[in-house]
Amino acid sequence: MSTFTHHHVSCLACRAPFEIDLIKSMHITRLPEVRRDIVEGRSQRFACPRCGHLHDVVNRTIYTDFDHQQYIAVEPTLPADWREARALHERIFDESFTFGPPVAEELGLGMRRRLVFGFDALREKVRLWDADLDDRVVEWLKGVHQEALGLSPTDELWRLSAVLPGGHLMFARVTPPPIVGPETELIQRSQLLGHHTVLRDDYERGLRDVSRANQDFPWLADDWCVDLFATAPRGLTPPG
Repeated sequence: MSTFTHHHVSCLACRAPFEIDLIKSMHITRLPEVRRDIVEGRSQRFACPRCGHLHDVVNRTIYTDFDHQQYIAVEPTLPADWREARALHERIFDESFTFGPPVAEELGLGMRRRLVFGFDALREKVRLWDADLDDRVVEWLKGVHQEALGLSPTDELWRLSAVLPGGHLMFARVTPPPIVGPETELIQRSQLLGHHTVLRDDYERGLRDVSRANQDFPWLADDWCVDLFATAPRGLTPPG
């Protein structure tokens, strides 16, 4: 069952207060319209009733798709230590599935679990899984191509923007989000810096040797948080 929570917020443009309802948990099997909004980038976007300024609002929530055995925990912003968020959501998952009734335990065994920070990251996971892509290989490709541009993994945030004809991957390059935030946050949109396209052949090479991802970027080895930017040690510089 999907649940909603009521929140009081203030407009980032004119400071007018207004009220919104946010999804606390998303059982997508019963909410196909919410899934569509996530994929198309419209989910939890609200206009200020006074000035019309659009806000992207992010809260802690859980995305479950039992048809595709997907469980994605969503945190609003990246904390100083992502591992604390991981421990929290692992505990929530265990309470709901691992140590739950037999039916729930069986459901949990087949679930692919991920932790993401923000709805752009949630949209990316859903999009790449829809395209039958391995998210660990996709994150590895980000790192390899950033290094080729002389960037460290934390200089820019890359998100999958589209899967182009032929299976080539187009990434949006945006300014990094701030670290640490409240449980519910009105998000100022990141500045788009440009796009970068990765050829399908590069992805196929990575897929043939997934272990390279963990060798080149050890922090991608986590089984919950597969995100180059979120898990990378801060202050890294490109090799060479």
